[in-house]
Amino acid sequence: MKTDLKNLQQQTEQARIEAKSARMAQSVAEQKQKEAGERLASVEEKLRDIGRPGVEITRSLFAGTKADFRLDNHGPGPAILKRFRYFVDRKEVLSSSQPGRELIPILEALDINQEYVFYHQFDPNERFPQGAQVRMFWVKR
Repeated sequence: MKTDLKNLQQQTEQARIEAKSARMAQSVAEQKQKEAGERLASVEEKLRDIGRPGVEITRSLFAGTKADFRLDNHGPGPAILKRFRYFVDRKEVLSSSQPGRELIPILEALDINQEYVFYHQFDPNERFPQGAQVRMFWVKR
């Protein structure tokens, strides 16, 4: 009987030790899972930043003779233009719905004579490859 009681006490002690080890292992596993989740979120954010197109509007002005405005994609991949809006003096100017004359209202708002202007009309979902430079307006006199 004493032997059985001693065996039961040893088994109980062994079970308590194993339970304590299991709780510690679970705590360590939860901490590692939390750290891995944080690292994953950080990597995903960096990947979003890397994949984000670097689209910029640049201009060149040449003392009353000509000017151009370009859309440059400096990003690491293609850029997809979802929409393009024009503003003159901080007010939005809507493009025309007439084919071939879409940007005439913008030129008028800028007080630019149409006969000296060449322009590119952007289409929704138009793709610009990495390194692309698209001349938006080109004014030459």
